[in-house]
Amino acid sequence: MFALFCILGGAFEVGMVFVCRHALNVDSNSRPVQFFGIISSVIIAIGLLPQYWEIWKRKEVIGISYPFIIIDTLGAVFSLLSLVFKPKLDIIASITYSVVIVMDSAILIAAVILNPRAKKRRRMPTSPTDTLPVETEDPFPKEEIKFDS
Repeated sequence: MFALFCILGGAFEVGMVFVCRHALNVDSNSRPVQFFGIISSVIIAIGLLPQYWEIWKRKEVIGISYPFIIIDTLGAVFSLLSLVFKPKLDIIASITYSVVIVMDSAILIAAVILNPRAKKRRRMPTSPTDTLPVETEDPFPKEEIKFDS
């Protein structure tokens, strides 16, 4: 199933390259290229929505690789800077990189704000009669091995 998905995805990509080349070379039409620029921004935003849902639901940021988010954000920042120094600014690409910067930064800011609160909340008793758990014995007791002699 995965191989079929890869083959179909590759075939679609190759087909779209030929469509875009034809449109640019013959008709001088840049709409197909603009379409892929816009759809990439939308897909990037949709791809991060499940993480935002988890953050909202759990009130903390879990399951995220912080080095990845930081590197992704820095990549978007430097890519956006590279566009600024070009003779003509590519608006669609700058929007795509800006979306990545904003959404990744929001996850990092949420982690800085929500994770300490969640840690504190887990340590707090849930009701006045509850007490903090005290570990008095080994949670994983070791079994004694008896040898017959």
